[in-house]
Amino acid sequence: MRSFTDPVMAAKLRRAKPGDLIIATTSEGDAAVAKAAAWIGDGEVAVSGDAYIYRPPGAM
Repeated sequence: MRSFTDPVMAAKLRRAKPGDLIIATTSEGDAAVAKAAAWIGDGEVAVSGDAYIYRPPGAM
């Protein structure tokens, strides 16, 4: 699934890097809370404030 954020808003958000895990902290449905997704893209991606970013030790 892809979504796009206005560039002005995206500039204010935190960034996940390739290899990071993004973990949902809120959701419209209980089943999605605490679900994780690995970011495997080529560059950074803007992440909502309603998510944790876990960067494995040794990752840049």
